[in-house]
Amino acid sequence: MCQDKFIKKISKVFDFFYGFDRILSGDELLMLLHLEGNELDKIIKANEKVLVDFYADWCMPCKMLGGYIEELVLEHPEMMVAKVNVDNNQETFEKYGEESIPLLLMFKNGRLIKKIVGFIPKANVWRLYNE
Repeated sequence: MCQDKFIKKISKVFDFFYGFDRILSGDELLMLLHLEGNELDKIIKANEKVLVDFYADWCMPCKMLGGYIEELVLEHPEMMVAKVNVDNNQETFEKYGEESIPLLLMFKNGRLIKKIVGFIPKANVWRLYNE
């Protein structure tokens, strides 16, 4: 995807409801949720597949991984991604027993099926989502 086109699409992010962001891409509504606390549990239970990205604004590997995730959401409208800032949601982060970020959690039918700590390439994020 052309960088200018990607930036143009990302610039269409707008705040929605309960802190959710939605990215508009043509006629499709794509999901990239920025969550707080107990909202995460609701999203995990309400969706067949959810990729959760725990990150911090000061974390460079998190920013790099976040860019890949945003690209994937634009390329694959079926993706459901929940982003959780660990600085604002420490209790939620600690619940999963990890101390390092970035942290990706893949949920299927409400159950945690895979946990990855650290930066991974874009192709591996897509593979994780499709496990």
